Amino acid sequence: MDAFRCNAKEQRIMTTKEFIQKAKAVHFWTYDECYAEARKYKTKQDFRKNNIRAYGAACRKGWYKDYTWFEPRFRWTYETCKEVAKQYKTKREFEKGHCGAYIAARKNGWLKDFDWFVSNRINVIDGKFDNVYSYYFEDYNAIYIGRTIRPKRRDREHIFNTKNDIVARFALEHDCPVPPMYIIEENLTLKQGQEREDYWINYYREQGYIILNSARTGIGIGSLGALGSTKWMRGKCYEEAKKYTYRKEFQRGSVGAYTRALRMGWLEEYSWFKRPANWNEVWDHDTCYEEALKYQTIAEFRRCNLNAYTSARKRGWLKEFTWLVDEKRLVQVKQPKKQRPEWNYDTCYAEAKKYKTRSEFEYAKGASGAYVAARRNGWIDDYTWFEQKQKPNGYWTYERCYDEASKYTTRTDFQYGKGSGRAYKVARDNGWLDDYVWLEEKRKPVGYWFYERCVEESRKYHTRAEFKKGCQSAYVIANRNGWLKDFTWLTTKKLWQYEECKEIAAQYHSRSSFKAGNKRAYESSVTHKWIDDFFPR
Repeated sequence: MDAFRCNAKEQRIMTTKEFIQKAKAVHFWTYDECYAEARKYKTKQDFRKNNIRAYGAACRKGWYKDYTWFEPRFRWTYETCKEVAKQYKTKREFEKGHCGAYIAARKNGWLKDFDWFVSNRINVIDGKFDNVYSYYFEDYNAIYIGRTIRPKRRDREHIFNTKNDIVARFALEHDCPVPPMYIIEENLTLKQGQEREDYWINYYREQGYIILNSARTGIGIGSLGALGSTKWMRGKCYEEAKKYTYRKEFQRGSVGAYTRALRMGWLEEYSWFKRPANWNEVWDHDTCYEEALKYQTIAEFRRCNLNAYTSARKRGWLKEFTWLVDEKRLVQVKQPKKQRPEWNYDTCYAEAKKYKTRSEFEYAKGASGAYVAARRNGWIDDYTWFEQKQKPNGYWTYERCYDEASKYTTRTDFQYGKGSGRAYKVARDNGWLDDYVWLEEKRKPVGYWFYERCVEESRKYHTRAEFKKGCQSAYVIANRNGWLKDFTWLTTKKLWQYEECKEIAAQYHSRSSFKAGNKRAYESSVTHKWIDDFFPR
């Protein structure tokens, strides 16, 4: 066994040494060696594929020009591509069947001449493929209306996309399953789908349902999703651009067509676009100065002539235009600070006369300086009219504590009542609380809130916030033990109904006052588009 180990160790060492020696020995391809290696192949591609090192050396040194037996690379011409393309019916078949010819035809723009190819693309814009669907959450009287040309895929998105989809998020927040998709209408065009989606949203809103949709809907407003790119094809973009004289007008008037044309590089074909009259205007110091004289504020200068303003700002000339007012940096005139009164004995005495107790004097607005000065100089003892709020030691006897406790119904009220805290402490320390049998003990004993009692208490509320506010001790125990998820009737967020928001909105005269008075109801009204009903513009 020892001999075997020694032989194996020696063998491993020798193998490592041999490996290092081989790694150090780098082979350099000479002209003759490359020539002999290249002779084995008919084409340059075969040479590169079978011996990349020899091929690389030949390319670096320029020797491959001497290999005249290599067959020249085949060049695809228009005629050869057309002959090959006629063997196929569609572009997809052409690409799969003869990739080289397809790439050459696509790069040279010959595919548009092969008009026998059948297009497999569906006319989504004009075809009747759109569907209007809904998801109805019966327990919350909430509904979502949508459109799609692929119902199965859209249904999966509504179920699993909890990050971005409103239906999936609503189901997750309320701990309920996503209801099945119900197709309301089918076989519609995109334009009809946009119209019917808006109709059904308004219909269910009038019926009192909570609409979960947040985006705007309607013809020309509703989203086309990924289909928007198929709407603006080359021809339609060209026709749309013909309506405008300037490129900026095209951008503002038809954003979708302009964006598509810009992305595809078609804007260069619209040669009729004129340049603005001042496109090559040079804004030097003198022209900027003359232009700035027309305005009174920097904001007005920027709004009326952005090019001149930008040129002046970049070159630091705005500082010279001293007549231009910068509204954002107007220096407000500071009001002079009021001089602090000098608190001597007479002024402190006169200030203290306004108060009945020492604490009122201490915490009164504008009198803190007088109080500090009087306390520092020992003048407070001269203010004999101050009432002594604190009772002297031994004041709270059994009878007085009994009389004070008779004013309250619970121990908590007795403890935190105004002026009774000291009486409660004395009664507790002396064990007199048990004699006050009319005082109820509000605090529940340890272990009182078990699961069934928490369930019974939570049934009195509609939301978790109401449960926490109404019975905090039960809420804390339920939250600590993870029971809140079982209380499915408690919603995490209040669901505002139309009638409820309408009643609250009737208490205000404008949208701003409604927002300031009840922000939650206002936000719900804006989200569900009820605000226009409450405050018509």
